Amino acid sequence: MPRAFAAGDDELVEAERLIRDRMSGLDLDLQPADGVDEVSVQALENRLGRVEGLLESLPTVQSRTPAPVEKADPVETPAAAGDEAVDDGSGANSRIEQLVASEAQRASGLRPAKRHPTVLVVDDAADARTILSLYLSKTGYQVVTAASAEDCLAKLLHHHVDVVVLDANLSGADGGHVCKVLRSEPGYAEQKDLPVIVYTAYPEQYARATASRWGADDYGVKGGDMLPLVTALVRHTGGAS
Repeated sequence: MPRAFAAGDDELVEAERLIRDRMSGLDLDLQPADGVDEVSVQALENRLGRVEGLLESLPTVQSRTPAPVEKADPVETPAAAGDEAVDDGSGANSRIEQLVASEAQRASGLRPAKRHPTVLVVDDAADARTILSLYLSKTGYQVVTAASAEDCLAKLLHHHVDVVVLDANLSGADGGHVCKVLRSEPGYAEQKDLPVIVYTAYPEQYARATASRWGADDYGVKGGDMLPLVTALVRHTGGAS
């Protein structure tokens, strides 16, 4: 029996090649040079028989009718003991975990960490602003600078700031004035609880007790070691990443 195969398969191409190869080997030119009398009936029958045998030996072609695909019933896999429900893609579980973590941080007195907290550096010395800005930028913070108390208060109205590093001994109004405005002026109600770190090169004149009396949240002494300041920033922003 000739073998059947579906149209469109690679076997169809192979079958066509076989037909061409085998037909090329047959002497099917039945027209004699001088007329039909020279071709015998027997020779014609022999050649036709060879063609029929060739065709029977080749695979037959049948049209492809795709079989209907039966959909399998969904298999329910029982959840293992202790497994939590899997989120259906809405991210609800992830959001709940974030809210819980944020609430835990708030309850423990820490601020939720931001990827790049913004620090307002306030110092009337240009070189001090530059050095501190470069250092904090390399540490992962975004930095805004101000050269005076007035400049600081103006920047706070136009920039979102997460913490202020405030020089105590500013030209004109000092750091105490900035703290007083932030803590009491209605125009700065949104910044009332903004963390302020008093940062001074004169600890004898501006001691920690003075900064606390101003309403500052933390205190640091200027010097070669930046670690105490960075530690204070992490304490009030959760750190930079």
